[in-house]
Amino acid sequence: MIRTAFVLLGILLLWPSYAWSQTTWRIAQGPSTVGFKVQHFYFTHVDGVFRSFNGTVVRSGDDFEGAQINASISVASVYTGIPARDEELMQPFFFDAEQHPDLLFESTSFEHVGDSTYVITGMLTIRGVTKPIELHAVRHDERIIRDGKRRVDFLATGRLDRFDFGLEWNKVAEFGNAIVGKMIDITLDVVLIEE
Repeated sequence: MIRTAFVLLGILLLWPSYAWSQTTWRIAQGPSTVGFKVQHFYFTHVDGVFRSFNGTVVRSGDDFEGAQINASISVASVYTGIPARDEELMQPFFFDAEQHPDLLFESTSFEHVGDSTYVITGMLTIRGVTKPIELHAVRHDERIIRDGKRRVDFLATGRLDRFDFGLEWNKVAEFGNAIVGKMIDITLDVVLIEE
């Protein structure tokens, strides 16, 4: 019995410290923003946001290097400031929200590349099509908030070709140019709260 106790104690002492410091952080929907920008008529842009989303980040240790992200965004929560346009985006020729109600993201790499900068790669699913995407993120300092929990903010940006995901609907203006550009710029202003 005593020998067994010593063996268990030895295992606990030798166990990697990160195994005890794994933490889960939840995306705070209120202060976070999931935004996008797309070229419109080749001389202006349309800005939009998704107002409903959730996700978690699981990290081991004191840094987000190697952290795992899982997130989903409700397609029906898209807002561009024009209700008729938002409704069009829900239709089968674009997001097809009835068949594919969520955009999904799962990280494959979370690499610390500078003092407070990271490169995050992962798989993004839109309309049932999954493609890799790379995000460049800047982390702000962690701080203690209510109930002793920690908060950290990230600002991440990326770009995708909507045609890669089957979002190929387009209208052509009288002068021959497409109304909506192919490339979409993404800006994620994310607040993470430790659970």
